[in-house]
Amino acid sequence: MVASCYFSSDEETSRPADLCLCTLDSTIPTPARLKRERWAHSATCRPEPMRSQRTAPRLLVLGTSNCILQDSFPGILARQGDVVVCNKSVGASALSFATVVTEGLDLRDFDVVVLDNYINDAGMLHAGIRAADELFEVLQAIVYRVREAGAIPLILGLPTESQLEQPSPFESMMRRFAAAFDVCLLDLCAVLRFLKRKGVPVAELMRDPSHLSPGVQKALALFVREFCFSARRARLVTKQANYNFGQFFVFYPGDFKGEVVRRSSSLCSGVFSIVNEHCPLSLDVQGVFDLWGMLLNSGAPGAHAEILNCEQRFTKNLVFRWSDENPQWFTAQFVDFKSRKAHSGSFQIHVKPEPLLVVDEESLHSRTPLPGRYGSLEVGAIVFKSGRSKAWLEVPEPSATQDNLGRGFLKLLARQASFRGYLVGTSVT
Repeated sequence: MVASCYFSSDEETSRPADLCLCTLDSTIPTPARLKRERWAHSATCRPEPMRSQRTAPRLLVLGTSNCILQDSFPGILARQGDVVVCNKSVGASALSFATVVTEGLDLRDFDVVVLDNYINDAGMLHAGIRAADELFEVLQAIVYRVREAGAIPLILGLPTESQLEQPSPFESMMRRFAAAFDVCLLDLCAVLRFLKRKGVPVAELMRDPSHLSPGVQKALALFVREFCFSARRARLVTKQANYNFGQFFVFYPGDFKGEVVRRSSSLCSGVFSIVNEHCPLSLDVQGVFDLWGMLLNSGAPGAHAEILNCEQRFTKNLVFRWSDENPQWFTAQFVDFKSRKAHSGSFQIHVKPEPLLVVDEESLHSRTPLPGRYGSLEVGAIVFKSGRSKAWLEVPEPSATQDNLGRGFLKLLARQASFRGYLVGTSVT
C-alpha cells in the first residue's frame, strides 16, 4: 500500500475480511414529498451499518461517461468487491445532474464521494451555457453537502485528448477551487500531459478523444481504492471554508400534469413524463427561482421545446441520441439551461410540431432530428435554484496536496508493464 503518497500518514491499511457490494441502497429514507417513483440507478442491497462499524469503505461516484463505461474504474472496483460502490453517474452531463441523483440519499452512508466534472463542465463554460461562478456554485453545494455528512470529497480532473497538448483555462480554475476549499484533487490532466511528454503514445492514455484508456482506468481504480482505505487511518487536520450557494429544488414526474412512462436499460431505470404536441408539461411554481436544468431520456425522439412562464417564452434544442443503430436506446442525460428566472404561476413546456431552423438556446451534445423521428420528450426531473446564501463549515479531514495525489497515481501506473518503461529514472519509480 502507498497510503503515505496520499495523506500525511505513515500508517498502512489492511484489506478487510468482510466483502460486500452494491450500487444503490433502496432502503435509504426519502423525504415525504419525494416518496414516489423517480429516476435512479436500478439495484438493491442490504442496509449498511454506520461508518464506525463498517469493515468495507463505501464509495459514492458522481461522474459522467468515463465512470459508466464497461472498463471504468467504478466497474473495476465493484467487481473486486472490497469497496462498496454506489455509482450514480450520468453521461454527457455537467455536475448539475448531482442535484437530482443525490435527492433522498443519506450521504452519511458514504466514506468517500468522487466528483468527476471536468469535461462537461468545461464544455458548458466554452459553449456559454454556464458562467464559471454558476459551475462552481454547484460544486460548492455538493462539496458542502458531502462534508456536512462527514464524507470526504475527491475531485477527479479527467482530461480530453486536446488537454494533453496544453492546459485549458478550466483546469487552472479547478486547481484554484480545490486550493481555496482545501478539497482533494487528482489532476489527471497534468499527470497524463506529463506522461505524453515522456513519450507515452496517446493511444495508451485515451481510448478516444473524450475517454480514458483501459490501462489508465485500471490505475485509477487502484488509486481510488487505496484512497478509500487510507482515508480511514490518515492523520486528520481541520479544514475551514466559507461557502456561498443556492438551494436546489427538484420536481419529478409525480409533480407534473401528464402521461408517465417507465424506462429501463442495463445502466439505469426511471419514471419519465411524456411531453408531445398534444400533451404539454405543466407545473405550478410558487416563488421566484432560477430555472437550472432537467433530466431527460436521451433515447426519446427529442424536439425543439418552447418554455413558457408568465411573460417569458424561449425555445431550446432538446434532441439527443447516442446510438444511430438503436436511437431509442434509453439513457439519462441532464440538460443545463442558461440562467433564467421562473416566477410564481404556471410553468409549461410545449413541443414544437416541426423542427426549427433557429432556437434561442442550444444544449451541450445536441443533435439534429432524424427524418421521421421527432416531436416527443421524456422528462425525468426539473431543477430550480433559489438565491444564494452563505454558510461556514469546519471539518476534520485527511490532508493531501494536488502534487502528492498526482505522484501517488503515477506510482500505481508504473506497476503496469505498458507504462513502466516510460517512468524509469523518474522520482515515482
